[in-house]
Amino acid sequence: DDFHPLSGVGSPPQRPIIDADAAARLFEQRGFSATSLNNYLRSPFEYYFKNLLRVPEVQGVPMQYGTAVHDVLRRAVQETQKNNPPKDKQIIAWLEHSLQKLPLSASDYTRLHERAIETVLPYVATISNSLPTKSETEFSISVSFDTGNPDLPLISLKGNLDRIDFNETGQATQVVDYKTGKPKSRNVIEGNTAGSDGAYKRQLVFYALLLELYDREHFRTRTGVLSFVESATGTLKEETFDVTDEEIAALKEEIILAATEFVNKSWVTQTCDPAECNYCYLLGG
Repeated sequence: DDFHPLSGVGSPPQRPIIDADAAARLFEQRGFSATSLNNYLRSPFEYYFKNLLRVPEVQGVPMQYGTAVHDVLRRAVQETQKNNPPKDKQIIAWLEHSLQKLPLSASDYTRLHERAIETVLPYVATISNSLPTKSETEFSISVSFDTGNPDLPLISLKGNLDRIDFNETGQATQVVDYKTGKPKSRNVIEGNTAGSDGAYKRQLVFYALLLELYDREHFRTRTGVLSFVESATGTLKEETFDVTDEEIAALKEEIILAATEFVNKSWVTQTCDPAECNYCYLLGG
């Protein structure tokens, strides 16, 4: 990581010159996660600054809230599967502990505390009735994707899966991804509506690909579930998808194309669109 990401030559240019060679080397180390691939497909510059250079940024309140809720759900699932389902008092204590670790204002803390109690308690009670006997929570995975192209290096793919459920024989049955935002329809998830880009669905396909490339066959599953912690109806809102061979193949092509653009450095010539990228200002033009 010891390179200067933006360098100028001669008189200051309108747009700093990106060290594309150094970026390509860093890409070979970092590769893609589902989130960073979605960032790249929105804007290569978003991926470059956010995921490669890791430009410091303040985590927004919604993301902080999601972090706290994910931590509580991890604990709740683990305890439930130990035949020790947490009571409301315990869940509230976990919520308070997680929220207190975050840099929240007093008003944000109060608001999120109330919101979490109203939504997380009934959510945990609902999923506790349907949990399998075994799950892996916060499961981190890293694999190498061999493109078969000698001009393209192995592509590193990574992910942190919220939950993988297993059946009685130890075979994975589904990947569950918790969402703390407003529930989405299937059409929005799949990118079939105006303004939706299919990022949620791509995330599930990405997880299926990760597990396909993983060296433990009993972890492989093509079923992905988006589980929405909050619902206006007060009932559990989940959308389940069975990932197809065609979707896996299409994702591989997207990954290969993005990696090729990084290796041949063609991404640098693209235009940074402020509507898609939060870092265009760093380019100075």
